[in-house]
Amino acid sequence: MNRLEPLQWPRNWTHPTWIEQFFIGISCIGMDQKTYQILCSQLSSRPSNIETNWNDNARRLEIFKIINGALENYSKWPNSSFIPEDPFEIVVWDHSACLLDDLLIDEALLAIENRFQVKPPHDFWRRCLSLTYGQVIDEFINLIDAAAQDE
Repeated sequence: MNRLEPLQWPRNWTHPTWIEQFFIGISCIGMDQKTYQILCSQLSSRPSNIETNWNDNARRLEIFKIINGALENYSKWPNSSFIPEDPFEIVVWDHSACLLDDLLIDEALLAIENRFQVKPPHDFWRRCLSLTYGQVIDEFINLIDAAAQDE
C-alpha cells in the first residue's frame, strides 16, 4: 500500500499576509476559495478506496464509515477519501461558511451525535479541531463506550 500524505493547509492559510487576513471569510475574493481549491486538489489525487488506511480494527473502520458518511452528506468536498492522519480541522472546514446561516457541518455533527445517541461535552467538537481525524474517531468511540456504561 502506498502511504498517503495527510492533507495540509497551504502556507498562505497558516501564515497569511495582512491583506489576505483582511479578506478571510469573503469567499469570492478572499483566500478561502483558493485554499479550498488547493485542498480539493490534494483530496482528488487520492484513490477512492482508502479503507485500508483505517483497517487497523473492524470497530474503528465501522465508526469511521458512519461518521465519514454523515460528514460527506453535509460537506462540499469532491470526495470523502480522508485518512486517519488528516487534520480534523480540514475535514470539517466549510470554505463557504462565512454566512451565519451556513451551518452545514454543525448539522452533520448533530446528525452524528443523534445516530449514536451520544451527547458529547459542550466543547468536544471544538477540542477535536486540534486532533487528527483518526484521533477524533478514537475519542468518539470512547464517548460511545462511556455512554453504554452509563446505561
